[in-house]
Amino acid sequence: KDIVWRIYDFKTDKLSEHRVTAKYPNQFNRTQIFNTDERLYQVSPVEKSNFQVTVINLLNDSIEYQGIIRDKNGLKNFNIYDVRIEN
Repeated sequence: KDIVWRIYDFKTDKLSEHRVTAKYPNQFNRTQIFNTDERLYQVSPVEKSNFQVTVINLLNDSIEYQGIIRDKNGLKNFNIYDVRIEN
């Protein structure tokens, strides 16, 4: 399974797509957990079309992102938009 998100940057007028392919995707109840060599991604639905997202850097044990994300395609696909992760 993959997590895919797109970011539109108003300053540069560019759209970028980011994709994470998980090595060991797991699901506990409705929570999805994905991990790569560097990061752990946890996505949990909190209400219709909203998800609690946490990204943990496994190299330095820090939280890189935590917040609520609104899924603009809630009835179509499990696509999460408007996520910004900066190093």
